[in-house]
Amino acid sequence: MKLSLKQKIFEYGVEPKRRRGQNFLIDENILKKIVSVAGITKKDTVVEIGAGLGFLTNLLSQVAKKVFAIELDKELFEILKKEVSDKKNIICIQDDAREVPLSTFGKKNGSYRVVANIPYNITSQIIQKFLEGTPHPSDMILLIQKEVAERICAQPPDMSILACAVQYFAKPKILFDVSRFCFYPQPNVDSTVLRITVQGIELTGSRVKPGMTKADSAHFFRCIHAGFAQKRKFLISNLQKGLRISRKELERVFGHLGIPLTIRAQELSVDQWKELTYTLVTYL
Repeated sequence: MKLSLKQKIFEYGVEPKRRRGQNFLIDENILKKIVSVAGITKKDTVVEIGAGLGFLTNLLSQVAKKVFAIELDKELFEILKKEVSDKKNIICIQDDAREVPLSTFGKKNGSYRVVANIPYNITSQIIQKFLEGTPHPSDMILLIQKEVAERICAQPPDMSILACAVQYFAKPKILFDVSRFCFYPQPNVDSTVLRITVQGIELTGSRVKPGMTKADSAHFFRCIHAGFAQKRKFLISNLQKGLRISRKELERVFGHLGIPLTIRAQELSVDQWKELTYTLVTYL
């Protein structure tokens, strides 16, 4: 008789480690749905982060050209190798995904994809690494905490540093929710499958169309960190204090871009942040 995924965990005697955020997705229908919505083809190289016991890994290997399965936990890694030993297109890596060079997965931007059930405690770090690094993936299909997914996809007037950071590099979209009852051990929150499609950094407006450079990114993130320093204060006051630009100059810039002086950081769209950033560059 075929063992359920939860029975397999018990059979191996695995004790989920809370400090590593180990919550195993044990609903086979959800696993298959993730692979289906990802639209993986035989041309794709896929990176899976936190491969665990290989439940998702095996499904990915059936539709992908190559799968890099990354698992940090030594005990789980040994089980993973056993579970996928008959699959020639799976490369198992025992390491922290935050430390593996992105060049391991491809030589140019968009040459690989990421599909993963990411531990909640490193979600932001993983997203940052793959979006800001080179070569970056074409997209990321991530199973993450529902609240975090909603924050990433937020629009004005509910923006945050996280939403701005992700939307600067990519277009996020919520695909479907996953109940907490689909995991073992059961977490205290529900989850969401999120697609993050990486895109070039160009404004759609007519005023500024910068290319994506490290300098541009540095200016952008310096501005948003200053802008969100005190969410209850007006944006212009935060920028004046955080960037040390005179109120008079900021009022001139805000007027030029049509930004109200009473606006707060969370009310600005990413495109407006980009325009503001590149207009303020001469002052930084």
